[in-house]
Amino acid sequence: MKLHSPRFLKTLRRCVKKTVRSSPELKREFRKANKFRRQYRAAWIGRCLVTLGFGWGVYALAAATHRSVTALALINLWSLAWVFIQAQNLLVCLFRANDLPALALLPVSESTIFRWELHKFFRKSIMLLADLAAGLIALGIYSGFSTAGLLATLPLAVIFWATVLSLAGLCAARLPKLPYPIIISMFYISVFVLLVTGNWTGHVLLTGIDTYAPELNVVLPTGWATWLFQLGLPDGDWKLLGLLLPIGLIIATAKDSLGRLRRKYIFTEQITAEPSDVIPGEEAAPAPPDKPQHLGITAIEEIVQSRQFLSAIDWNKFGWLERQLWHWLNDHEKRLAGFVFPEGFAISKPWLKILRNFLITIVVAFVMNLANPSFKVWVLGLGFFVTFCQVLAQIFASGKAFRLMASSGVLIPFYSNFNVGFHELACLLLKCSAVQLPLVLTYAMICGVLTACMYHFPVLNSLVFGFKCGCLIFAGKFITLTLSFSSGTNDTSRFRLSAVALFFFVVVLGLFFLLLGGASLFVPDIIVSWVLLVAAVFDALSFLWIYSWFYNRGKFDLMKLPQK
Repeated sequence: MKLHSPRFLKTLRRCVKKTVRSSPELKREFRKANKFRRQYRAAWIGRCLVTLGFGWGVYALAAATHRSVTALALINLWSLAWVFIQAQNLLVCLFRANDLPALALLPVSESTIFRWELHKFFRKSIMLLADLAAGLIALGIYSGFSTAGLLATLPLAVIFWATVLSLAGLCAARLPKLPYPIIISMFYISVFVLLVTGNWTGHVLLTGIDTYAPELNVVLPTGWATWLFQLGLPDGDWKLLGLLLPIGLIIATAKDSLGRLRRKYIFTEQITAEPSDVIPGEEAAPAPPDKPQHLGITAIEEIVQSRQFLSAIDWNKFGWLERQLWHWLNDHEKRLAGFVFPEGFAISKPWLKILRNFLITIVVAFVMNLANPSFKVWVLGLGFFVTFCQVLAQIFASGKAFRLMASSGVLIPFYSNFNVGFHELACLLLKCSAVQLPLVLTYAMICGVLTACMYHFPVLNSLVFGFKCGCLIFAGKFITLTLSFSSGTNDTSRFRLSAVALFFFVVVLGLFFLLLGGASLFVPDIIVSWVLLVAAVFDALSFLWIYSWFYNRGKFDLMKLPQK
């Protein structure tokens, strides 16, 4: 069944247009509301430019290295990044879509809603297919393919696309708790840094991809389809058709993945048993199965009069670092911490998980080195990436403060409902990150030493390099904190002089942070590099300070229009 009537929608649109044309007031309102459509069209134009840019990048890489396998490695890495993007999009479409509350109230089955949301996901993934087709066609043009050969790349692009979507479904079904937003953010930041610092990092990235391109296409499942492209080359081996078997097995997992997601797709009213009363300051007792225990009126009055109900969570029960943070906070910040982190801010346990994953990476890399030394690089790279994402998630944590809440058709941040200011909330979150700075520096320096041992770099220089990276990671907290405040405002929704000035400062300071931070890592002069590092940290601090100036003077509202 269809959840809409095309005939009814066509008739309704015709009537609405006729009514709008007959009323000048409605025309003005229509022009104001039409900005969403203009933004939607602009997004599509920008997305098409990304597709063309990717195709040009594949052609340029093949022309620079004179190797098709290197360009195929770029397509492989692009596909790998989109595995995580599509996994996040699939979870959002199925479980966090804006139309789910309305669809759940309709007299339709859950299977129908599931298919409806799944169709939306597939429609949104068409641009990925366009990216892959553009990259393969560009590489085919460079390789001198005939018209028939270029047309043959289109089925290969479909195989690529199906592989990426199958892997995305596998991740969404089997690993739904992976920090996909952080991984996606790292991908976007990497692309942005590459575009801004292309003259510095382009050569290093080009050399790395060119050196390890064959291993990349073998190790990563998204690269197995790249070998099928080489069948069109003069030296192509038809034995490569055997790769269709593992590719087919990956695509075959889509049915099981969708089945797992479908079994989780249940719209039922959550009815929980009535719990027993919890006395503030004490551990919650398990609720009896039949008769919950409740306090009497006298006991409740004593709790309220003694202000016992305002007792906060005892952070001393967590760990040594949590206790140090608790002693560092003043009385007001302690109360605010109970608001931002209702369950307490865990530090020791997450860092122990990071240490566990880091040690597993080292052990696996050592074992792989005995089999094939080239695999050691990829194991360490993957392990560093995973643990680095965990470090960023821990450093940039902001609790529930910036969670957006719907109110009268707009979205407002959670903290704006209470008497919480910019300065006090920023100070609390910065202290939560600052107490972890020694751990961040230690992690970065150990990564630097391992890199030095792997590539035979000087150990002392690698220690200094890691220390600088740790400082830049912490400095990034100022920028991410600013963006967190900005996410719940309409600072960029209107064309105003203050919005233009704010946008100018944000872009300029953001670019300078990347340039100064990158220069501090690679400039050979010691004194100059440390000066650049201090300048980068000060630039990030200025990023937060300038935004707070606009914020505290009411240059924008603490509300955000929901996306259409």
